[in-house]
Amino acid sequence: FFFSACWFMRWFLISFVVVLAVITYNRIPEVVDPDVRLCKTLGVFAPQKPSDFMPGVCREIRVSHQDHMMSTVYDCGSEDAGMAVVLLHGFPDNAKTWRRQIDEFVSHGYRVVIPTLRGYETSTQTGSYHITSLATDVLCIAEALDIPQYDVVGHDWGAIVGHTLAITNPSKIRALVSVAVPPQMVKHGAKIISQFPSQLLHSWYMLYFQIPFLPEMTLQHSEFLLRYLITSWSPTHNWQGDKHVQEIIDTFKKPGVATAAVNYYRQNCLAFVVDAISNLLYGGKEYLDISHPIRGKIAVDTLLVTGRADGCILTDIYDADSTNIFQRDVDHRVIRLSGGHYVHYEQPQDFNAQVVRFLTRRPETIKKTEDHALVV
Repeated sequence: FFFSACWFMRWFLISFVVVLAVITYNRIPEVVDPDVRLCKTLGVFAPQKPSDFMPGVCREIRVSHQDHMMSTVYDCGSEDAGMAVVLLHGFPDNAKTWRRQIDEFVSHGYRVVIPTLRGYETSTQTGSYHITSLATDVLCIAEALDIPQYDVVGHDWGAIVGHTLAITNPSKIRALVSVAVPPQMVKHGAKIISQFPSQLLHSWYMLYFQIPFLPEMTLQHSEFLLRYLITSWSPTHNWQGDKHVQEIIDTFKKPGVATAAVNYYRQNCLAFVVDAISNLLYGGKEYLDISHPIRGKIAVDTLLVTGRADGCILTDIYDADSTNIFQRDVDHRVIRLSGGHYVHYEQPQDFNAQVVRFLTRRPETIKKTEDHALVV
């Protein structure tokens, strides 16, 4: 009886927190079908002052799209480059996380486009942070910059956005590099947790973020939680004195950023629950539910990168069954590097070499690389 009562109280408290969170926040996000037709009036504007981020290599621009949204984008390398790659940051982070990749990509003939994700600046805090909206932002930014096709390298939430683009708009995406978030976890979350129950302990922050008010207050007004997440997720890296940690803290001190970042988890976690129920109703059959497009299959060649010491996502999850995640003719592979969750930042040389090798191995990319070399 005692254990039954404890079980009941545990689930009652969890249910109470979920119901309170749904009532407190608008948890039903705007769901869209990611498409360039949603971009509406597009515009590209230069800032009033030069960029303080990699001057001489990157240009800081503003891209307007979708009902007066204005995204800050770092546009690096030549606008006439034969290839383009879009780099997408995650949480907790900002666009400057890719500073150690830019020179490498530019030297290989890439135009490097690094957007600031929705909500990480006041001009894009729309209140809707569903994964389909985030994917649409990338489509619109590329459209505004007249880039018809591009590679995507995404870390953390940026990886999930990359998955979504590779499922819903494969004609736009030449190849995907997904860093630190295995598609198995996103698509088969409940199954993965049952196979790797310790992941639930690593994902404690997701439940914490469902609590009203407190998470955004701690993220914005206290450095402790941000520093803890960064250092515990990449425990083997020496973060002491690393200026990027302070850049992240400064980002989350800006108005509305902490709330937007937390709402990524609030709105999309609800969508995942709805999708799980729908999956049960469908009897486990494959389907594409627009409220959770990860249900579809990734349709472009994909490199999955994980750090062996990742303290956020167990690297063993990458070895889980990947059936029904990729289309049959898609080449996909996993590489493990020394480092943690921020492996691209911790081990830039190894990371860059593996990514460039993967992207340039494709015949069409190799040809464009050769053509670029001839022009130069």
